[in-house]
Amino acid sequence: MNEILIKTKLNVPVSGPGIISRQRLDHALDDGLGRRLTLVAAPAGFGKTTAVAEWLRQKGCSAGWVSLDSSDNDPVRFYSYFTAALEAALPGISHRLTPFLPYAGSFPPETFISILIDDLTSLPRDLILVLDDYQLIQEALVHESLSFLIEYMPEHTHIVLISRVEPPLSLPRLRVRGHLKVLDAADLRFNPDEVALFYRKKDIHLTGDQLRKLEACTEGWAAGLQSAVWSILGNVDITGAIEGFSGKNRYIAAYLTDEVFDKWTQAHKEFFLETSILERLTGPLCDAVTGRSGSAELLEMLVRTNSFVFSLDEDGCWYRYHHLFAEYLYGLLQERRPSRLAGLHQKATEWYENNGFIPEAVNHCMRGKDFSRAALLIERHASEILTGRATITLQEWLRALPEALVSGSIILCLAYAWTGILTEQPEVVERWLRRAEEGFRKESGKQRDRNWRNQMTGEIAIVKAYLATRRRELEEIMRLVMDAHRYTGGTSYFLKNVVFNNLEPSLLGGLFGCYGYLKLRAEAVKNKLDQKIRQFAAPYAYNGYYPVAEAEFHYERNDLDRALKCLIIGMSEAERSKNPGALVPGICIMARIHSVRGRLEEAIQVIADGEDNIRPFNQPQWLPVLAAVKARLQLEQGDIEAAEQWLRNSRLSIYDRLSVVGEYGHITLARILIARQKWDDALLLLTAWMAFAESENRLPSKIELLNLLAMVRQARGETGKAMEALQKSLALGEENGYLRRFVDEGRPLAALLRQFTLRRRKNSDGKGGVSSRYVSTLLNLVKKDAASRGQPAWGASPSDITVVLREQLTRREIQVLGLIAMELSNAEIAGELSLGLSTVKNHTSNIYAKLGVRNRIQAVERGRELGIL
Repeated sequence: MNEILIKTKLNVPVSGPGIISRQRLDHALDDGLGRRLTLVAAPAGFGKTTAVAEWLRQKGCSAGWVSLDSSDNDPVRFYSYFTAALEAALPGISHRLTPFLPYAGSFPPETFISILIDDLTSLPRDLILVLDDYQLIQEALVHESLSFLIEYMPEHTHIVLISRVEPPLSLPRLRVRGHLKVLDAADLRFNPDEVALFYRKKDIHLTGDQLRKLEACTEGWAAGLQSAVWSILGNVDITGAIEGFSGKNRYIAAYLTDEVFDKWTQAHKEFFLETSILERLTGPLCDAVTGRSGSAELLEMLVRTNSFVFSLDEDGCWYRYHHLFAEYLYGLLQERRPSRLAGLHQKATEWYENNGFIPEAVNHCMRGKDFSRAALLIERHASEILTGRATITLQEWLRALPEALVSGSIILCLAYAWTGILTEQPEVVERWLRRAEEGFRKESGKQRDRNWRNQMTGEIAIVKAYLATRRRELEEIMRLVMDAHRYTGGTSYFLKNVVFNNLEPSLLGGLFGCYGYLKLRAEAVKNKLDQKIRQFAAPYAYNGYYPVAEAEFHYERNDLDRALKCLIIGMSEAERSKNPGALVPGICIMARIHSVRGRLEEAIQVIADGEDNIRPFNQPQWLPVLAAVKARLQLEQGDIEAAEQWLRNSRLSIYDRLSVVGEYGHITLARILIARQKWDDALLLLTAWMAFAESENRLPSKIELLNLLAMVRQARGETGKAMEALQKSLALGEENGYLRRFVDEGRPLAALLRQFTLRRRKNSDGKGGVSSRYVSTLLNLVKKDAASRGQPAWGASPSDITVVLREQLTRREIQVLGLIAMELSNAEIAGELSLGLSTVKNHTSNIYAKLGVRNRIQAVERGRELGIL
């Protein structure tokens, strides 16, 4: 049955008899095809849907259509219909997208939309996609993702939005760039010729004066013109009927009552009122709501007689009322039969529930104020709703229920808490966890089944464990995990909704990596607590996570042989269980090991092979992750152009939204900016992501970002700030035993480490407790890595920060610095280079600023340290 309902939303609406050709609108819509977006925006009744539908029919091109409703605010539901519309237009296009749909609201929009854009780019022909009734969409994530699509989609793709109001998209920017075509109420109004043709199609022949009066009173409003048909037909005094008619919106209700509704029999009136609660009509549903048979035949008759009812499919199974007529009827029902509303919604609820339409059933409960039944439905289906990732929809339902009703159900409180977990709203989790615990204490005193009490104890422990992970309280996590496992027996209502890897190329910062706290992880291994986590997660997590996380641990400790052994096990498990969440991090570590051992070409081939292995899993969202890893390896090769090609394809910018999923790609962007010496942009980007890593307590990311910030600060001549960032990074690294996170940065960071050592010797301050032994270990590993590649440990290389600084000094400044090193005075330098004394002083000041020093001695020391002298 769900397939039928989806189909009705994807069909281009069928127009009734008497539709006229409006060539000027067709030409305007044709003109919009040269742009990215056409917006058809006007109040109700202006014929927006009809105009676009008729234009599409005469175009005869590949086109998809979605008739939106208020339930489509959930990104998962919105993009399910969006993708289905694309598939209807071009079969096969949704193959890569479909597996990603359950997570459409969980990841940044660019992740999902980039895959869609890549598929659209490969299309052999033009495509038009129409989104009707877009004014019903209020969810910011949908607006954001659609804006991203419109900005980057290929030229042969065109979107038409039909809306009663201007949507909150980036319309000014689109307008300035010439990417937007707008048709508004003024464009949609019927002109005199169209008014005349409209009535001739209805076999109504009016004089010129009558047409002018009718056009004046309706102002070309399509709904008004259609409504006037009923006044004119069968009326001897046509002029009088026209003069007594006003098609303006404020008069339409009175008109519909007198000229449309009241002309039907009482049985028909009852049918109209009772079915006005339904957004879509079908015979069996209407029979259930009205309690009478024959609805299918009646709906067919209403379509034939052009009675404000439209067919939604070619089979004539599903229909809808004209929007204005539906609003009028529902208002009339509220006015005349208010006591029947609840009963009608109840009947609709029963039909939808019996036929498997749970969201529609809940919506009718809500509209009918039957909150108790809505709560029971939600409680019964909460887990499957979350599994389907309709998290936002579930949260909206729970928010709409009376708070006391939600608080009285432990399952609903936990479901509410889980919507907070899945949408990263810890305050929601904390609030509803407290309510669940309060409810559990009250219920425990009653004669409850022991199994139920154990299950709820375990479920509460799982939510508490989530909050403990936010605080990185490892011991508390372990305790709660053991409690949860003991009480639930490994069968949680909700834990199956946990994603152990949210599109990251590393597991080190997650649960299995102890959130990057390597010291704590070592203690957990020693106490065998990590095995308990693995056992608890096993019923829900795919295989491969644990050994791959262990491989990352050994890699960071520079035990490459042990890392390889773990990888062999972990990647084998991940491939067997088709789990890219573990396989992709495994591929990345394998590539890193090849790179460390001086086999960059093989490292890049590992990524290419990994892409081939991932594709059969039908989870294309992982391919951009591997592409970002490959871009970093290309940077190591010195192939900046290849890395920049990745950047163009990824469509990332320094102003994108901050999120866990987007972190790796944006740090890769920062590395490209560094390679291109775009210091200001790199600093802006790294500073923003550093604040994000601090707020999310992402230890591995903090170390990487601090290292990059140190390089950028140094390149900008801000030596003090560079050393401060490096000191923080080293302190975090030494405490947790990080090695590769520093060593993999190679010679640029080695130069900073040498300077750090020199400054500390000079200042004799111990530099925040970072040991000399730790820094020496890092420098020795850099030498060893360089030797394996046949390269010097420090000195000139395209990616070295030394070269960056050398290039910042002009040829003349390098000459001046060399003479300063020979202990010549400014006057002697001026004579040697045939320069004025003031010019030499200017060169000297510039050298000090660029090298981040204050005097001649420091300048010479710095120049020798960096290999400039």
